[in-house]
Amino acid sequence: MLKIQNPSLPSLDFAQDKPSTLPPFQSSNPPTFQPSIFPFFRPSIILLLCLFLTACASSQPVPRYYLLSEKPARIIEVDPTLPEDQRLTREFDLEGLELSDDGLEGIAFIAAADLERYGYDDFLPPPAEAGYFLLVTQRDTRLYVVEAPLSQPVGGPARLVEAFPILNLDSGASEIHYAAGEIWVAFAKEQRLYRLVPSTVSGGLIKLSELSFGLMPVPAGDVEGFTQMEDVAFIGDDAARLVARLDNFSDCISRSICAAAWSRDMAPLEPSGLAWDALNDRLVGIDDEGELFGLPADGSSVETLLKTDFDLEGLTVVVQ
Repeated sequence: MLKIQNPSLPSLDFAQDKPSTLPPFQSSNPPTFQPSIFPFFRPSIILLLCLFLTACASSQPVPRYYLLSEKPARIIEVDPTLPEDQRLTREFDLEGLELSDDGLEGIAFIAAADLERYGYDDFLPPPAEAGYFLLVTQRDTRLYVVEAPLSQPVGGPARLVEAFPILNLDSGASEIHYAAGEIWVAFAKEQRLYRLVPSTVSGGLIKLSELSFGLMPVPAGDVEGFTQMEDVAFIGDDAARLVARLDNFSDCISRSICAAAWSRDMAPLEPSGLAWDALNDRLVGIDDEGELFGLPADGSSVETLLKTDFDLEGLTVVVQ
């Protein structure tokens, strides 16, 4: 049994379960309040509080919209939290991807953490930035992997990291969507939607399932917009000028039972790209004449978010 003995201190016995009782603190000079000191510290306290609140606000996740322009070939960053005349924040030129009229058609984003989590790092190098943009074109069935300098305060050129075929088809793609390790690619001419995942054998992508747009309960002959929200999917048809919501989308894929919760006429807009903004609980889309628009989940209204002079063909949402 270890005891610490000191004539001026109470006994502390470490063999016991409870400490010995210390005598109450007493002072012959009790502290006194100095009112003249408080005003001196008040500005410092207010400043620290402001810095704390600013840090907390800046740590909140915010969405960024990335629009794909066909002509010129460019990725355009939009901050939806800013006033409309300030929302277009940065531009990233796609050098070497100017593809004339059979050009860029869809954009998605895969975060760096997902590359390793889902096996994409087997055939893609680690990114220097937060992740890669995935692009598809009308010209071919190749997947273009692009890295933009998102960590820089201003825009700049985006570099082509890799390009490889994704399916053995004759026509090009019209839309791409990424979620939870799966890449969805729409082919308007084929009127089909393909669900792709990384292959552990071939070092590329393999088809997991496919869906015919002919099964859609709404016109879907020119689908250029597709996105998902859990078990809900949204499609946008350019020629029919409509956007539709499909509930129980897993049944649509596995059992070919597709039901539309609603369909909205978007004329004069021609939807050419869709994405889901989870932080604002809304669907966002682009028109190929340069307009960015938003709809609530029930499709009850359409809001113009931004008008540009670009030939827009794709859209993705990245939370930062």
